[in-house]
Amino acid sequence: MLSKIHKLETVAKELDPCVEKRQIWAKQVIKHSEEFMETLNTDKSKAFNKTEHNGNQLLYSLIKEEPTPMENLLELFRHNVERNGLVESHGGHMAYVNSGGLYPSSLADYLSDVVNPYSAMFHDSPGSVRIENMVLKWIAACFGYPDSFAGNLTSGGSASTVLALAAARDSRNIKARDFNKCVVYTTTLSHYCAEKALNTIGMREVVRRTIAVDSNYKMDVDILRETVKKDIEAGLIPFVVYTTAGTTDLGSVDPLETIAGISREFNIWMHVDACYGGFFILSEEATHLFKGIEKSDSFCVDPHKSLFIPYGCGAVLVKEGSKLAYSNALNRPAFYLEDSFKDECQDEPSPCNLSFELSRHFRGLRVWMPLKLFGIRPFRSALGEKILLARYFYDRLSETDGFQLGPYPELSVVVFRFIKCPCDTETFNKELLEQLMKDGRIALASTRINGVYYLRICILCFRTHLKEMDLLIKLISVNVKKMLKAISVKPWEQQEQYVRG
Repeated sequence: MLSKIHKLETVAKELDPCVEKRQIWAKQVIKHSEEFMETLNTDKSKAFNKTEHNGNQLLYSLIKEEPTPMENLLELFRHNVERNGLVESHGGHMAYVNSGGLYPSSLADYLSDVVNPYSAMFHDSPGSVRIENMVLKWIAACFGYPDSFAGNLTSGGSASTVLALAAARDSRNIKARDFNKCVVYTTTLSHYCAEKALNTIGMREVVRRTIAVDSNYKMDVDILRETVKKDIEAGLIPFVVYTTAGTTDLGSVDPLETIAGISREFNIWMHVDACYGGFFILSEEATHLFKGIEKSDSFCVDPHKSLFIPYGCGAVLVKEGSKLAYSNALNRPAFYLEDSFKDECQDEPSPCNLSFELSRHFRGLRVWMPLKLFGIRPFRSALGEKILLARYFYDRLSETDGFQLGPYPELSVVVFRFIKCPCDTETFNKELLEQLMKDGRIALASTRINGVYYLRICILCFRTHLKEMDLLIKLISVNVKKMLKAISVKPWEQQEQYVRG
């Protein structure tokens, strides 16, 4: 047996490379990442790369018994991942709600992965738990939550919403027999993670009311009030009002102050989805929009959106922290954790007691390090800049003949479409989007407002500046003119041009 152990140990030690090999690999990776970041600032750089292979080169590089050199792996990564599809860290990426990926966060993740602290429990890693709790306390202060709150850094908005709605369920002592009587109030602009979260926590049977939005695309509070009254009269249980501070489609913010009053009046849990828009509260251009969020029962906000942190970091905060703790409490002791639990610190709650996660990534460092390195001021400026860039784009396009725009941007989302075309408007705008994505320097998306097809931009990357907005305006103008010219050419003229070509 000893002979076999020694033999296995010799091979197993390859997993713990020497300092020389570590340094070689580190230099190769850093050189590669620096080249990538430098190309983001070039004029030929693209926010969207469409390839025919769609990353299938990876399929021909199977995981085998023998090792593969680092340089080969980096080349596979370059061609199949970073140069294929959307480039999230590119200043021209305005599709969906992106994550810019602050560089200090990558350094924080490197440290987190090398040291690999067990950040779930205070006993095992008090420093990492303190950092996560410091980040959560800072977030709570930004949104006006009291010291009695409890929170958790999650993988993102979906996990955060599961925790918030589970806490709402348990705080009301709602049992399975009551699920079909409970009512959740959303709007047509609410994020679909709410639907998924209800299913995940076993409440698929709840009654789901879609409250209409007003002319500003915010939850209509008068309709909400009347709907709640009718549900009570019908013997139903008004359960959760799911509000949004920054809708994905339009960036609109629901009237939080008024909804908070209705929620208190009828004893309904008020949750705020601030995943995209939440940290705009730091900018003077948007602070007033969030009045009333401090009166909510819970809210979710994603550092990996409006705080520019890389993907994989959301946050949920519950005003009465004991409710989040109760919802995630152990019903029986875990005997192998007896030593860890006996050293619990009252002032530093362990993340594992406030979430369904046990083993988890140390997410706090990727938020804490950039905030400490940069200070808050550049974050405030960047967020204010994004709002003003959205309004700049809106104003410029509204001055251009033929465009119809959605509501004036409260945050950093703008929707628009070209309507003066001699063909089907939706078809024309779909083609316009396709042409812009073929160019690839700016990436956009589409959405539907009241069933109508619009092009949509969300300005959120910290690398997006005035240069990118002017380029987008130019690309839109050039492509619209080109498309209109192509439509105006008669079929025989197209054939004649083809023959001459």
